[in-house]
Amino acid sequence: MKKLDLTVWGQMVSVNSDESEEFIRCVADYLNNKKTEVETDDPTLVSTQIANARAAFLLGAELFVAKQRVEEIEARLVQIETLLRNC
Repeated sequence: MKKLDLTVWGQMVSVNSDESEEFIRCVADYLNNKKTEVETDDPTLVSTQIANARAAFLLGAELFVAKQRVEEIEARLVQIETLLRNC
């Protein structure tokens, strides 16, 4: 397990992971870009906490949608497997 020190949303974060350093840095970049997107979309934000909360909500929504899509695809695969077995 590797330990990496990263900056996420302006804070130093230590991450222990079995994933590659490149992958972990890509995740950190994605998180930082999401916060930048929130701040750019609403330049009147004066609270870092609100910007962080909005970014976290958007990230959570993306994850939720992705999980739903995976479940739909898995269900469809089960249907296809059943059809193929009955042929």
